[in-house]
Amino acid sequence: MSEFFTEVDEALKQERLEKLWKDYGSLFITFLAMIVLATAANAGYHAWIQHRDYKQTALYLDVLNKPAPAADDLLEILPKMTPGMKSVASMSAAGIALENGDSEKALSIYKSIHADPSQQKNNPLLSALAKYMITGLDKEISTEDKIKSYEAMAAEENNPWRFNALLDAALIEATQNNNYGKARAYLGRILAGNSNAPQGMKQKAQSLEILYQAQQSDNQ
Repeated sequence: MSEFFTEVDEALKQERLEKLWKDYGSLFITFLAMIVLATAANAGYHAWIQHRDYKQTALYLDVLNKPAPAADDLLEILPKMTPGMKSVASMSAAGIALENGDSEKALSIYKSIHADPSQQKNNPLLSALAKYMITGLDKEISTEDKIKSYEAMAAEENNPWRFNALLDAALIEATQNNNYGKARAYLGRILAGNSNAPQGMKQKAQSLEILYQAQQSDNQ
C-alpha cells in the first residue's frame, strides 16, 4: 500500500513539474540565457581591462627604460592613461623633475595632481602627497603658512604623511624661527607613546630632539 501512495506522490510531483515547465519554461530559459550572456560579457570586459592595463603599463615602462627619461616624456603619454595610471605617471614625472633639479616643473606637476578632482576622489593618498610636496616646494608660501599647512596635515589621522609634516614643521621652527621649544613640541608628537610613526621617523625625531634640547639650553 505504501508503494501505491509513493507512486501517486511521484506522479503528482511530475505533474506539477510539467505544469511549472509549461507555464515558466520559456522564462527559465531566458533567465539562463541572460546569465550566460552576462558571464560572457563580464569575462570579455575583464579581458579588455587587462589588455588595456597591459598596454598602458608597457607604455609607461618604455618611457622609464629610456637611457635618460625626462619628465616631459611621461607628461606626453598622460592623455592615453586611465586615472590610476595617470596618477602613477604624473608622480613619476614629478620625481624625475626633482632628480634633475627642476623643482619648478615638479611643483607644477604636483599642483596639477592636487587640483584634479578625479585624483582627489579616486587617489586621495596621492593627492595628499601632492599637497605635502607643494607645501615644501612652493617658495611663495610664507613660513607661517607652511607651518599651518603642516599642522593641518598632521591633524588628519588617515594622512600617511602626517609625521613627515610634523618633522618638517619642527625643522622650520628650529632652523628658521629659532624656536626650539615649538620644534621639540612637534617632535614630541612623533615620539609620543601612542604614536604609530614609523621607526625610522622616530629615530630621526629622537636625534633632532637631542640636538634641539641642547640648543635650547644654550639659548637660555
